[in-house]
Amino acid sequence: MKQKKTILRRLYPGFLGIIFLSAAGITWHAATALRDFYFAETRRELLAIARLAASEAAERMALQGVEAAEGFCKRAGRAVGRRKTRFTVVLLDGKVIGDSEHDPATMVNHSDRPEIRQALESGDYGSSARFSTTLGMPMMYVAVPLRVGGQIRGVMRVSRPLERIRAIFRRLLLALGVGGTSALLLGAAAAYLFARHISRPLQDMREAAERLGGDDLDFRVAEPDTLELAALSRALNRMGERLRRTVDALTRERNELRAILRGMGEGLIALDGERRVLAVNAVAARMLELQDAEVRGKPLLELTRTAGLIQTLDALEKRGGAAETEIVLPGENGERILHVHGALMKEKDSVGGAVLILRDITRLRRSEQARRDFVADVSHELKTPLTSLRGFIETLREGAIEDPKAARRFLEILERQSARMQAIIEDLLLLTRLERDADEGALDRREQPARALLERAAQICQARAEAKKIRLDVSCPEELRLFANPGLIEQALVNLIDNAITHSPEGAPVRIEAEECEGEVLLRVRDRGCGIPRIHLTRIFQRFYRVDKARSRKGGGAGLGLAIVKHIALAHGGRVEVESAPGEGSAFTLRLPRPPAPNDGQTGKP
Repeated sequence: MKQKKTILRRLYPGFLGIIFLSAAGITWHAATALRDFYFAETRRELLAIARLAASEAAERMALQGVEAAEGFCKRAGRAVGRRKTRFTVVLLDGKVIGDSEHDPATMVNHSDRPEIRQALESGDYGSSARFSTTLGMPMMYVAVPLRVGGQIRGVMRVSRPLERIRAIFRRLLLALGVGGTSALLLGAAAAYLFARHISRPLQDMREAAERLGGDDLDFRVAEPDTLELAALSRALNRMGERLRRTVDALTRERNELRAILRGMGEGLIALDGERRVLAVNAVAARMLELQDAEVRGKPLLELTRTAGLIQTLDALEKRGGAAETEIVLPGENGERILHVHGALMKEKDSVGGAVLILRDITRLRRSEQARRDFVADVSHELKTPLTSLRGFIETLREGAIEDPKAARRFLEILERQSARMQAIIEDLLLLTRLERDADEGALDRREQPARALLERAAQICQARAEAKKIRLDVSCPEELRLFANPGLIEQALVNLIDNAITHSPEGAPVRIEAEECEGEVLLRVRDRGCGIPRIHLTRIFQRFYRVDKARSRKGGGAGLGLAIVKHIALAHGGRVEVESAPGEGSAFTLRLPRPPAPNDGQTGKP
């Protein structure tokens, strides 16, 4: 029969092992954490130095050329020489043009260095810790892009030897080792005294019960040699296994539910029988402007006063089954329309709550309204010339054709009306073509002087301007260039200049300007006309929209000119803006991307 051991003989070696492993683990973890800390601090320090050095080097290179890089690196290296910091400037092709420690002419191509590749790919910075073949020692490197004149021309790399960091780490490791050994000896003595008074099997039982009552359901207690305690340990282990299976099933269901809620494109709100919030997904919280952490357990009526939601819940409680409605919510960019579908949650014979599904149909409703408005506008615009055509044809048929003078006058009117219809159709086809080219990226663009384009547009409108004694002033730097489709930009400018002439009083000048601002080329047409009320500014670029419908139709306009201007700007990746006030004139501005740099490789179509 196997001899039973004393509790002390069973317990003490185990305690010693646990104390040893704990001390070793803590020591290792602390040493690793400190090493990582010093590495991270050194990396941050080098990154700050690199960014400052890159900024100053870029200024010198912009003024003196790439030859200034070598002198800058030498001076920078001497300035921080006590820290043994090395500065290197590398061009995009990997050529070294400056180094504080070596002659760049003797250094190999650095395009394969990991920190340089990472800095150029990310556009932010790159870092690595490796052996330097140039200096023959391990180094930490940090590299940042070197931007000269807004373009990345190379990389500024700053490095420092790792030996200093490793020396500090060795001293810390020695101190931690001494402290860990001392802790181990003290722990061994304490464990001996503690083991004499506590039964290890009972301690394991208690620990198992505590862990099973917490979150560690994978913990299992070993069976002791004592019969009663062995039975108790088996019971605890069976209970832990059942709890593990139950919790795993609940966790899977919870994760599946969370994944479904996160992946839903619709908003979802779950309520209990007293209309308190049980769950709400991110989409619903965003729609109703709720904070997810603040809504659970609160009554819905405290969180939102949206009448449509309350009415849907009332309808569910009265009729049961399901209910649907549409609600309108105010927003910063206009009203939002939500479709709400509600259903009851039943528990046996009672109602356990309700589920509300919210779907944002704002864009759908706006699209439907835009289609209706477009059809109505096209029908209205074509109806007038068609009515005129039909009326004059009837007049000619009834005998006016026999009168040559009247027939000629009627034919001229028919020609004007048919030309108007043709112009409307051509403008609509142009808008369709612009949208298609913008979507397909098929717009033909090339670089050209901006001033010549502005002068051609002004020359086209010169006759109309002279008829109203309006002076067209062109202001544009000679060196300013555009990367655009010249025909489309010219048409946009002609539309804007023609509008300015139409709505300006006789003798008022119209100014046509161009400038470069914050990486964009701005083309602006400014007049001193009647101006546009603020209420119309957000809609004047819509198709067929007119501020003054009577005057626009009298002038023959169909309300498509500004819509064409907007789509020309969008097709170029830009936008159009307007500044205007009644009685103060208007300023329409085309904002277009600046031409690509010569080394970007962009030609013709984007």
